[in-house]
Amino acid sequence: MIRVAAVGDVHYDRACRNRLRSYFEALKEKADILFIAGDLTQSGAVEEAQCLADDLKVQIPMVCVLGNHDYPSASKSADLRGF
Repeated sequence: MIRVAAVGDVHYDRACRNRLRSYFEALKEKADILFIAGDLTQSGAVEEAQCLADDLKVQIPMVCVLGNHDYPSASKSADLRGF
């Protein structure tokens, strides 16, 4: 059996650092994979994506899908590939 965790519309902005980190870290023991559906960020800014990427530094496979809020800066941001 594969244990799947999923979340969507986290809308990270610059003030969200550490907001969900403890939940993501707890998933190591509870899920085999994490799916995150957009909107990952509030406005698509690189700084917002970096806040979420920092909180997602957990040892669990994940799949992230961009949402409409993520696109304004996504074409300029190589950092989004780090998810």
